[in-house]
Amino acid sequence: MNKCFFKLGERFQYKWLFIRGFWRILYFALIAKFGYVSTNVNEVNGYRISVGTITPLEEYASYKHKLAGWVFYEPVLLYY
Repeated sequence: MNKCFFKLGERFQYKWLFIRGFWRILYFALIAKFGYVSTNVNEVNGYRISVGTITPLEEYASYKHKLAGWVFYEPVLLYY
């Protein structure tokens, strides 16, 4: 388990975070604590995220992905 409470990698596009909101990612991570994987509904600047699973989601198979970091010890995947 990652020891970081909130850590997003240096390659993460912080522009996405500012547009969609810091609080939205925190909300996704809280929901993931109850076993629900969350994704953003609308693509922003060509990016989507999922919170709560370390494996890529099937519906985003056409996207490249990378581990963007951890929030509340839940993995954040970035699809681009």
